Amino acid sequence: VSKIKPGLFLGGVEAAHLSALQRHKITSVVTLLDLDKARFDSKFRSLISSERHLFVDCKDTATENLLAQLPRICKFIDEQLAKGPVPREKTGLEYNFAVDFNSTLQPVALDYTIKPRVLVHCRMGISRSTTAVVAYLMRKHSITHREAINQVLGVRSCIFPNAGFVEQLKVWEETRFQLYEKDSDIPKKAYRLYLEKRAEILQRKGVTDDKP
Repeated sequence: VSKIKPGLFLGGVEAAHLSALQRHKITSVVTLLDLDKARFDSKFRSLISSERHLFVDCKDTATENLLAQLPRICKFIDEQLAKGPVPREKTGLEYNFAVDFNSTLQPVALDYTIKPRVLVHCRMGISRSTTAVVAYLMRKHSITHREAINQVLGVRSCIFPNAGFVEQLKVWEETRFQLYEKDSDIPKKAYRLYLEKRAEILQRKGVTDDKP
């Protein structure tokens, strides 16, 4: 698990294991995987409620349209981080009673809250989740895809978004993080060209989507 910014973490599927969630005091999760959401069992739900879990069904392929998911991913992360401290009883995280008393054995007031911490993960924490985190940083700080990638590389050297995702990040940058014309369902030029190119590639492969 890599801490990208205060409250924002990036990792692979192991980062969503119960022990890792507890260790890093994660309060919300964004999952980018191509599997059944039901596989997140009751133990996971004891820490991360469905309201604090965004599941994005996607593959790590060059033609996966992750662009279409970026607005809701960014919105979810922003909303979770803006919620303020989360009561521990709502996170399932254990209390640390070792700090109940100071060095003179006088009782001290405890803060039984956890600051919001969002984990964004895929299978390996290399391509899909990296793309989502980079897109979030781009929009949040109005920076280029290269600047955002370099920020993430500074704390997690193993990242490597696939070529298709890098192309999508360039489109995300060119559209200024808004894929459609204002108050419209008309794609901006850069996004429209991307969709047309993707459709041509899929047609050559004989599929209408990433699924055969």
